[in-house]
Amino acid sequence: MKLLAKAALVACLLITAATPALSETPEEYIQRITISAEEGNSQAQETLATYYSSGEYGLPQDDSKAAHWYELAAEQGQWSAQVTLATHYLNGIGVPNDDEKAAYWLKKAVQPDTPRPNYLLGYMYQTGRGVPKDKAKAAEFYRQATLRGYQPALFSLGHMYFEGSGVEQDYSKSLELFKQAAQWGDAPSQNMLGHLYEHGFGTEKNMELAIKWYRNSASQGHVNGYISLGELYRHGKSLPENKTLAYAYYMIAEDKGYQDAAPELRDIAKGLSTEQIKQAERLASHRNANDPLPTPENL
Repeated sequence: MKLLAKAALVACLLITAATPALSETPEEYIQRITISAEEGNSQAQETLATYYSSGEYGLPQDDSKAAHWYELAAEQGQWSAQVTLATHYLNGIGVPNDDEKAAYWLKKAVQPDTPRPNYLLGYMYQTGRGVPKDKAKAAEFYRQATLRGYQPALFSLGHMYFEGSGVEQDYSKSLELFKQAAQWGDAPSQNMLGHLYEHGFGTEKNMELAIKWYRNSASQGHVNGYISLGELYRHGKSLPENKTLAYAYYMIAEDKGYQDAAPELRDIAKGLSTEQIKQAERLASHRNANDPLPTPENL
């Protein structure tokens, strides 16, 4: 009984070490957390790392100190600290970029029910960062992450099935994965789902659904959603041909980072008057996130 009571007390202390007391000032709380972290409390170490990462509770924002405390917590088996530390090494945040160390910590953290490290390891095997490139292994890690509905993994695995990369090409499986992620609001998956419906990959062609998903994607600011709608207006494919709107959509895509927009804009501009180009520029400029998409009605 004494051992059980002692274990319960230790567990309680581990939890409260990383929780501010109502009577504490921020300075007192940080002092207590720091002491606890220095004494080896892994939860306090991770909490302190989080505060250095965000600059909370009066601490200066300091990525290198954050990485230091994440590493100490990770070495003691703190799962979430291992994942965060891996992303720091992957992106060079507070530490030099080191893909092999990122892979090391992700392998420590990964379990069948941990979607984020499964997804990140899938990405690393797909791209060959820190591990030998192995697209089949990447697909397996992505698949594990999709079992928990992890949206980036649904998109990545869907794309692998679409391309037949690391898996046998299967448009039906691609459609299923994109649809699941799209329904949860993933903009890249919404655009790809529109593409499948437009061209009849894994399903019958359905332009009404294609346009719906392109619009959903573009409404979230996804660059490919704008390009997809621009192409439909450009060629009058299930939408009234409208070069002015096509020009506007390509301008928005360019503003969102689409680097190949310039030649497309030049080509579309050949069929436009100066006034129509000004109309398109007006529609494309000074857009806010909640602005409605350009349509013939707001020309």
